Amino acid sequence: MYIWKHKNLCLRKQQDASKTIGVTPQYLSAICGRKQVIKKTLAYCITKYIDSEAEIENYFERVE
Repeated sequence: MYIWKHKNLCLRKQQDASKTIGVTPQYLSAICGRKQVIKKTLAYCITKYIDSEAEIENYFERVE
């Protein structure tokens, strides 16, 4: 499971991002607000949405 790494970093257009990634805007907001842990697949999708060259570890921390 993964949690968003940055406390002050959020996606700009969460409405557009949520449509592309395939989650609700509310769920994406909870992820960026560090209120929701997610599976590796979703962390990968969000990471690649932000930057196709980035790795999951750039934006998420692994939690047990």
